[in-house]
Amino acid sequence: MLLQPERPAPAAHGRRVVFWIPGIIIPATVILFVFGVGLAARWALGRVERTTRRSLQSTLLTVLGTTREATRNWATRQETLASYWAASPVVVHLIQNARHDGTAPAALRTLLVPILRINDFDGFWLVTPELDPVASGQPDGAPPAELTAPVRRGLARALAAGTSLTQPFPPAGSSPSGNNPDILLAVSPVRDARGRILGVLGFRIDARKELSRLALRGRILESGETYFYDPSGRLLSGSRFDDSTAIGTVHQTTLGMKAGLDLDGYTGYRPARVVGAWSWDSLRGVGIATEIDGEEAFEVVRTARRALFAALGLAAALTVAMAASLRLGRHKTAVLTETQHRLAAVLEATTDFVCFTDAAARVLYVNEAGRRLLGIDPESAHADGGAGAPAWTRAMLRAEAFAGAVKEGVWSGESTVLMSDAREVTLSQITMAHRRPDGSIEFFSTIARDISDQKRLKQSLFEAKERAEVTLGSIGDAV
Repeated sequence: MLLQPERPAPAAHGRRVVFWIPGIIIPATVILFVFGVGLAARWALGRVERTTRRSLQSTLLTVLGTTREATRNWATRQETLASYWAASPVVVHLIQNARHDGTAPAALRTLLVPILRINDFDGFWLVTPELDPVASGQPDGAPPAELTAPVRRGLARALAAGTSLTQPFPPAGSSPSGNNPDILLAVSPVRDARGRILGVLGFRIDARKELSRLALRGRILESGETYFYDPSGRLLSGSRFDDSTAIGTVHQTTLGMKAGLDLDGYTGYRPARVVGAWSWDSLRGVGIATEIDGEEAFEVVRTARRALFAALGLAAALTVAMAASLRLGRHKTAVLTETQHRLAAVLEATTDFVCFTDAAARVLYVNEAGRRLLGIDPESAHADGGAGAPAWTRAMLRAEAFAGAVKEGVWSGESTVLMSDAREVTLSQITMAHRRPDGSIEFFSTIARDISDQKRLKQSLFEAKERAEVTLGSIGDAV
């Protein structure tokens, strides 16, 4: 970099303007950048949340619809089994002869108990149109189950509606808060060849066990759960979280609407904030709900929010650090520039010859004293460094000064330059080699001083001494 003479310092008002503008721009840039990143993060987070909500809605409704359809298929199968065995010729024959044949009830149990085991029924009842018991049984061969009033009402359903699956009802004598599973009955009328109703066949089903099997298919993620409930809000299926509290109460949000979807969160039958979808099956008299813990459902959103906030904080920190670095860099540049101006002023003011050359000995800078000594104007300061020197001096500079500086780092000696008035001037010169970090020569610097007067004075003194010695010698010889 060429050093130039110091320029006049700007006025105080001008200096305030120069430093005031960057002082405003840098903080404003930081604020705008952080604000822009914040807007982008907010948009991205909103996009993630909307996508998550759509995906969650689709998943909940799909699981709910699949569970509802599976429930209907399962109910149809139970009705089909009841209808099939009610139409069995053996069952029709036995019920026709039950009043006259005392072995008919035992024969019916022998026929139907294996069916109970195969289909996981809890028992069966065969009654007359007047709902008088004909036969009953349980899979383990235990004594016939009692024909309670709720069971009678379920069996009577077949007389009015034909083959059907009753709505769940609690067993007789159970309290509303009890833990006894509700009962389902798959009932079908038994008819003779002319279509007359001879009786009703009903299979008893453990509602909690069967509905829990259906609900098990609707689990989502780690905390997801699908369950069935009755009109009062009691759980009909078991809880996947605590078997000892299988009977719970569904939240009023779920009961308040026959069908709904809530992604904002509500408190379910257990003390946890959940999101879910639900619907009511009026034919079966049961509600179906699918829920997921809100924390797990929106874990992706929370993770994205944390990541975006971390990225925003990092971006803000980097921006502030960059702004501080730029501000420090500007300050250092200003100090360096001012130092260079001062150094240039010193070099221009000194009476010594100062010269910088590149590695090929081409002049990069000559100060004012040097230009005056060589008789060149400032525009010619970049001419050949030895243009004003005799040929032998130029050769010596290249062969000795630069070579010595390259070898030793510093060379000192005397040289001669040719003035514009053809006078030769003797200089005391120091030449230094400045290297790059890799060791290569970057540039040479030379400092020289005119010692012509000292040389002439020394020569005069030497000549006077010789004359004095000659004179003293002549006087001695005369004496």
